[in-house]
Amino acid sequence: RLASRVLVRLASFAARDFATLEKQAARVPWASVIAPGMRVRLRVTCRKSRLYHSDAVAERVARGITGALPTVVIEGRARDDEDESSEDGPAVASQLIVVRIDRDQCTISADSSGALLHRRGWRQAVAKAPLRETLAALMLAGLGWDGTEPLVDPFCGSGTIGIEAALFARRIAPGLHRSFAMEQWPHAVTADYARVRESAQAM
Repeated sequence: RLASRVLVRLASFAARDFATLEKQAARVPWASVIAPGMRVRLRVTCRKSRLYHSDAVAERVARGITGALPTVVIEGRARDDEDESSEDGPAVASQLIVVRIDRDQCTISADSSGALLHRRGWRQAVAKAPLRETLAALMLAGLGWDGTEPLVDPFCGSGTIGIEAALFARRIAPGLHRSFAMEQWPHAVTADYARVRESAQAM
């Protein structure tokens, strides 16, 4: 209810030069999260490391992906705030791979969410500068509100806080009627996902 994305760590290793980075990137189990022919976006950040050029890092990681899966299409770099999918559209247009190099330690993760998790699927229209649903849920959590007392929001605007409060009080799972990037992974257990949704709807 509170997170913006859920990342699944694929690999973590020391990388102080590009040769090591490219060698280790080739060993990442890409086939577990990327299907043949899928489009892939890379988001790279480098901090206090010998490898500080994010475009060069992205190039080496991309080689590792295409070496394992030649039919994959590498798209342009993803921005930190990027969220291409519309509220009613598919949860994922392409698979996002997040690469972080911090103090010479490289961590590679796959985004399992797709569209940012504030997209619950219930918002039909977006007002100017809307409050994200995840932020509204965080505000409620910060207040310690447990759903048993009345909630008053005198400056409700489009009512995001009130709606998130109602979903929480009624124990309605966020994103119950949307899809997620992990459902398109090659070994996705779709039957299990269906059972989890049925269990959440029955709560």
